Formats: sequence, C-alpha cells, structure tokens
Amino acid sequence: MTKQEIFDKLAKAIVAHSKAGAVAAANEAVAAGIPATEAINNGLMVGIKEVGDKFGKFEYPLPFVLLASQAMQQAIDVVMKNTPAGTTQTKKGKVVIGVAYGDIHCIGKDLVKTFMSISGYDMYDLGTEVPTAKFIGKAQEVNADIIAISAMMTASMSYQGDVINKLKVQGLRDKYKVLVGGCPMTPAFAESIGADEWGADMADAVVKADRMMKAK
Repeated sequence: MTKQEIFDKLAKAIVAHSKAGAVAAANEAVAAGIPATEAINNGLMVGIKEVGDKFGKFEYPLPFVLLASQAMQQAIDVVMKNTPAGTTQTKKGKVVIGVAYGDIHCIGKDLVKTFMSISGYDMYDLGTEVPTAKFIGKAQEVNADIIAISAMMTASMSYQGDVINKLKVQGLRDKYKVLVGGCPMTPAFAESIGADEWGADMADAVVKADRMMKAK
C-alpha cells in the first residue's frame, strides 16, 4: 500500500467518524514507517478539514463532529506513541481558551480546542464561566500568544469585551491576540469590542489563529 493510499484511509476514517477505522489506518501508517507529522498533516488533517467544511455548510451534524474529533485524537495517539523524541510537530503557539463568565456552554469551546490542538497549538483550557482576571492571569503565566474566548449566550458576550478592556488598562493589549467566537457572534460585534479576529466555527478558528500568528 502506498503512502497516499494510507493518507486517504486516514482521511476517510475521520470523515466517517470511525474510531476503529482511524486507529486501524494509524497503525498501518506506523507499520509503513510514515512519520507522525506526515500522517497527521496529509491524512488526518485532510479528513478533519472536510468535516469542518461540511459542518459549516450544515451538511454534517454536531454529534458526528464530536465523534470525528474523538476518532482523530485516538489516531494521533497511535502515531505519536511511535514517534521518536525530537520529531514531533512544531508548535505554532500557545492559546489560553475558555468560556466567558456567566456561560456554561462548553461544546463549541471544546471543539475549537480540539481542532487547534490537532493543528499544532498548545492549548490551556480554563473551562466555563471564566472570570476576566483568570484569562489574563493564565495568559501571563504561560506566556500565551492568543486568548480565545467563547460565549454562547448574548448575556455573556460583554465579558469578551471586558477581557480586552482590562488588557488595555493593564498595558497588555499589544502582548496578546484575542480571538472570540460563539453562536451569537457577528463580525460587527467582534470589531466593536476590539477583538483581533472572530471564528465562525472550529475550522475557521484555526484559520484565524494562523493568520494572527503570522501577523505577530
């Protein structure tokens, strides 16, 4: 079996949200001596990007996205366990992520975290109902590049802006890029609170994070 055929099997297993298929294909990649970075970038990432595109077009339901993400993580675990030290994927940056204060909805945040982690970011998850000070404190602690703030309720969206305002007050605004998202989010609102970017969905969040890192 050629490399490309294994890459195709990895991608198709993710689109089919098949954990067994993804793990089997990952084991084939390991047996064939394919480096983890190649298996991830040329196989798994191709599949998960297709999942993200289909979800954005309302062609792929949320439960399948969750299953696809889980399948991908299991496949990554397989290829990474067989990767020699010093050959892992280069990290793109550090991201502190959480749900804005007053909001307990975590599915969207968890999907973004998974996609960004798979795409090469070190993720620091603060969970839900995160106070403004905790976002900033964690970003300083880990020397983050990006602060990502989710809000699924309009009542919590103001706290996204509060984080940005507090960064300005503390003289830290230029140190961190701020990515916001959530179902109620619009480009106009993101601009009004001074966010650097907004993510329409998990795949778009990665695109915007990559763009912010290039700008840095």
